[in-house]
Amino acid sequence: NSNITMKARNIFAYLLVVVTVTSTAFSDSTCNSDSALNSCNEKAQKRTPIAVYPHYELLEILPHDIKAFTQGLTYDAVHDALWEGTGMHGSSEVRLVEPETGRVKKSVSLKSNFFGEGISFYEEDGRRLIIQLSWQEKTGWIYDAETMDLIRTFTYETSNGEGWGITYNPNRHEFYVSDGSHYIMVWDAKTLEETRRFAVHHTWPDQTTRPVQYLNELEFSPHDETILGNVWYQDVILKIDINTGHTLQVYDFSQLYTNRQKGEDCFNGIAVTDKQNEIWVTGKLWPNMYRVKLLV
Repeated sequence: NSNITMKARNIFAYLLVVVTVTSTAFSDSTCNSDSALNSCNEKAQKRTPIAVYPHYELLEILPHDIKAFTQGLTYDAVHDALWEGTGMHGSSEVRLVEPETGRVKKSVSLKSNFFGEGISFYEEDGRRLIIQLSWQEKTGWIYDAETMDLIRTFTYETSNGEGWGITYNPNRHEFYVSDGSHYIMVWDAKTLEETRRFAVHHTWPDQTTRPVQYLNELEFSPHDETILGNVWYQDVILKIDINTGHTLQVYDFSQLYTNRQKGEDCFNGIAVTDKQNEIWVTGKLWPNMYRVKLLV
């Protein structure tokens, strides 16, 4: 999903119309320069918002590898670190990242004929594991999260044969998988077989309900049993009901990182932390990662 098309840029833009902007963002610093970053992060250590927007508080800005084409992001409380899956042929990895510095603590690379996609951290039978998808190769991998040893390679099908995002629900022992369509596939965590799928849809101001296309990165939120989802080339995060597929809320992140440089790609990557409504977000080839608190 690296090709940029005008259709992809515009297909979901009108969703922002339903996001009511009730206040103007404010901050003591834009935090977009190196000189401002230290001041911003000093505030973050005191848990004082750097900036407040209608749908979230910006808590912290930290460095991110500008060569990382972020496909998936997930938090590991044991290591107090982030697992990140990156894409592109020849550059696809699963890596454990130290948030404070952006340093890669350990990683494993895919062969150059594979284009890495979403990842998810989970535990099964006392083992800490990472699952990773590929874009069009219909192949996935499971790694030991401690040693990074490959445990299993598997094949799969989706509604269109592609893999985009994946996340794990520990309460139901199942994975939720996106493929760039409006469907979310549900897999049994042990067998990796699809047990069902559901369409994600949104009700618009005119009371019509239509499917939401281009679902990308997914992240399960155990705090309220919902899925948080990116939409390809849109600066939004959707909160999705796992039983009905209905969007419960649309978070507008269009003001998070506005001075994007040439070559930097789309908003993508969500990691729920151990604090309710607090998440990490970033984008493909972005220089920063952001810790935010969603306002509900």
